[in-house]
Amino acid sequence: MSKVIVQLNGMDVDVSQWMDKHPGGRKLMKIFANRDATQQFNAIHKGDSAVKMLKTLPQTPSKKKPNYSAAELEFTEIMNTLKPTMSKVNLYYEALKLGYVWGVFFGGYYVCFMGYKMIGLIMMTLAMYQAGWIGHDYSHRSIFPSAKLNNCMSDALGCIQGYSDVWWKARHNTHHMVTNELENDPDIRTEPLFHFYDKTKSKLHKHMPLQNVFFLFVLALLDLFWRYESIVVCMKPANRKYLTRLAFHYALMVALVMYTEVTVMDLCIQSLVRGFMTASIVFANHYPEDRLPPDHTMGLLEQTLHTSRNTTGYFIHYENYGIPRWLFNEASGYLSMQVEHHLAPTWPSGNLMKLRPYIIALAKKYDLPYHETSVVSALWDNIKKLSDISIEQLRHVQ
Repeated sequence: MSKVIVQLNGMDVDVSQWMDKHPGGRKLMKIFANRDATQQFNAIHKGDSAVKMLKTLPQTPSKKKPNYSAAELEFTEIMNTLKPTMSKVNLYYEALKLGYVWGVFFGGYYVCFMGYKMIGLIMMTLAMYQAGWIGHDYSHRSIFPSAKLNNCMSDALGCIQGYSDVWWKARHNTHHMVTNELENDPDIRTEPLFHFYDKTKSKLHKHMPLQNVFFLFVLALLDLFWRYESIVVCMKPANRKYLTRLAFHYALMVALVMYTEVTVMDLCIQSLVRGFMTASIVFANHYPEDRLPPDHTMGLLEQTLHTSRNTTGYFIHYENYGIPRWLFNEASGYLSMQVEHHLAPTWPSGNLMKLRPYIIALAKKYDLPYHETSVVSALWDNIKKLSDISIEQLRHVQ
C-alpha cells in the first residue's frame, strides 16, 4: 500500500497505518493526502487524545508550508483566545434536553398503547426530531471530556431515531472537513434525485432535469434516505455490532404496529414529516452556497464563509438576537448557527451566538461573505438556482 501523507502543524504525517482505525473514516485521509489539514484537525478534535495519537505516527518536517491569509491567522488567534471559556459545558442544560427527548419519546410511545395514537406519534416525532440535533452535539464530542461517553450518548440517541453513530461520524465529519467540495463532501453527493448546481463539470455528478419542480417534495425523503445509509454502513463486517442498536429501534416500531392501532402507513407518514422538518433546516445551511473545486486553496474561515449560511427563523429573518431567534436556535439545536458551528464544532452549541460577533467583524474587515436568512428564503434560493440550471438545459436541448 502506498503511503498517505497529510500535512499537520508543519509536518508530513504518514497516516497509512491509521486509516482503518480513524473514527472519521479512511476516505477523509485520502481526501487530505498531500494537503494541509491543520485547521481542520484543530477544529474537529477535542482534548488531548488525538494529539497524543498524532505523536505516535511517523512524521518529518514538511517542505510544503500552508500559505494562510491574514484573515485566517487572525481567526486562529481569536479562536485560541476564546476556546478556554467558550468550550465550557452547562451540564444541567444538557441534562434538561436529554430529559425532554427521552421523556417525550417514551411518553408518546406509552400514549400510543393507551389508544391515542395521533397524540403519541406527534410526541414521538418531536422527540426524534430533537434527538437528532442533540445526538449531533454528542457525535462532535462537545459535551463530555470522555470520547467514549460522548459516543455512548450519541449511540443511545441514535437508537430512538433508527440511525447509527458510526454512520453519522463517517458522513458528517467528512462534510465538516470539506464543506461543499465537489466530489468530496458526502452531503452534496445525493444522486440520483439531486446533484444541485455548480459550474464545475464533473464525471461523478450529473444534473437531473426539473429538480426545481420536485425539490420540496423530495426533502421529506431525507429520513428514509438516512435510515437506508445507516443500515448499509452497519452491514459492513467491522460495524455489524451496531446493528443491535438499529434492531432495538425497529423492534419498538414493530411492537407499535402489532399491539396498538398504529399502522405501517402511520410510521411512513411520521418518517416523511420528520424528514421534511429536518431537511428544511439541513438543506438551508449549505446547499444555496458556493460549490468549491477539490483543489481550492481557501483556509477554514474563508471556506466556511463561502459555503455556509445561518438561518435566523423559519419564515422571518430575525437579524438581531432576541426571544424569537433564541427560540428558533433552541428548536433547531443551534444547527441554525451553521457558520459558527463549522468553525467551532466541538464547542457547546449554546455558546455559538457568543462567537458570532467576532466572525461578523472578521468578515467585514477582510471583505468576506457572511450569510444569514430565514429558512424559507434559503430554500427559495435553492429553487431559483435549480430553475436556472433547468432553463439552461432546455435551451441546450433546443
